[in-house]
Amino acid sequence: MLMLPTLVQHPRVRLAAAVDPRPEARARFEQDFNARSYQSVEAMCADPEVNIVYVATPHGLHVEHVRQAAAHGRHILVEKPMALTVADCHAMIDVARTAGVWLMVGHSHSFDLPYLRTRALIEGGAFGRVRMISALNFTDFLYRPRRPEELDTAQGGGVIFSQGSHQVDVVRLLAGAPARSVRAETGIWDPARPTEGAYSAFIAFEDGVAASLTYSGYGRFDTDELCDWIGEMGQPRDPRSYGEARQRLRSVPTGTEEAALKNRRAYGAASIASEARQAPAPAAYNHFGFVVACCERADLRPTPNGIIIFGEEEQRFEALPSPTYRARRLLMSWPRRCSRTNPLAFRRVGVGDDRDMPGHPHLGQRAGRGGIAPSAWVGAGVAAEENVMPLIKIEPVLDGKTGKYRLEIYNPHDAQAPFVTTEPRYQTPAAAENDVIAILAAAASTSSKASSDT
Repeated sequence: MLMLPTLVQHPRVRLAAAVDPRPEARARFEQDFNARSYQSVEAMCADPEVNIVYVATPHGLHVEHVRQAAAHGRHILVEKPMALTVADCHAMIDVARTAGVWLMVGHSHSFDLPYLRTRALIEGGAFGRVRMISALNFTDFLYRPRRPEELDTAQGGGVIFSQGSHQVDVVRLLAGAPARSVRAETGIWDPARPTEGAYSAFIAFEDGVAASLTYSGYGRFDTDELCDWIGEMGQPRDPRSYGEARQRLRSVPTGTEEAALKNRRAYGAASIASEARQAPAPAAYNHFGFVVACCERADLRPTPNGIIIFGEEEQRFEALPSPTYRARRLLMSWPRRCSRTNPLAFRRVGVGDDRDMPGHPHLGQRAGRGGIAPSAWVGAGVAAEENVMPLIKIEPVLDGKTGKYRLEIYNPHDAQAPFVTTEPRYQTPAAAENDVIAILAAAASTSSKASSDT
């Protein structure tokens, strides 16, 4: 559910198949995405249309499902935690290596721009080496609706497996070194929720960095208070909603009713595909609680909107570009006379976002004909029939280290790599788009000169 807006809005992703034990979810998926659904992971992995498998099954099933995907030669993105034992993690690595496929674990928060920018500031050296990191997160995690296995540690339940992996991921990024030792204490404080609801850990890293990590999911103090009441997913929070999670659980006295309550929020209960396609980006960046990285000459605090720098002489705030931007595309017609070696004759058609693309007269048809690579363009492919001209595509890309945008321009004859890429010098996506005509004109001039010289 949380991943659906990202998947359906990504210009290089097409949902080709899905597996779910619930018939209503399978039927909804087929209707929403005009794609196939399966009752078994094995059958879905065998689907020739599938290139990459996203494993988001219960934690204890990850190792088996990764084996099945690798056996069919599929690249794999597996949700955190990777597995429930170190031995299973090594087994997953071994099968991926043997099959020659990529295996990536979905620890998402180390890709959040505030943490990436903080790491870039550390690497810049102006503040000296990072020496200590403090990470603190208090939520109501344990009192959100759960299935029975989510409250059973042996099956991967509790905050250590589900939340600790996020916090460790962020801290490891900022530390920039392998861990040398880990010590921790955990807490199971509510007999009605008999799994770990809290922990406090201390990690020593190889270069001498020390990190303390504390997490509580017992639904009392909330660290979003320290983040301007912005939630983990970048959404505004209302402090008046205090205690709502516990109150909601009181309406479902049995485990069966609680699982049913969770399923009502799951995909398949209603169609949310259209909402996912139209969903705006959050008001602020994702985050994982209160974090401070102490360097030799400054303390750096990533926040949902930027980084607070506590220097020796001053305190300042480095704002980040707004995350509300949705990827826009400049559409240009592509004359038939263009080729791989002369891709630069064009005329501008218009500017739109991902939602506009399927309705364009040159889009919305099945990709792959005439040598055009499938899934190269937003939402659908480009038909390559005689009476249809494919399109040029531009894409402003946010650079995590500089906080600025670079411009990538793609040729439909080669959708795998841009034929023009700028340095990350633009403050906004609009500035990048405004520069595209000049960039292409310069490239066309260079191409024409090279042709005349030969």
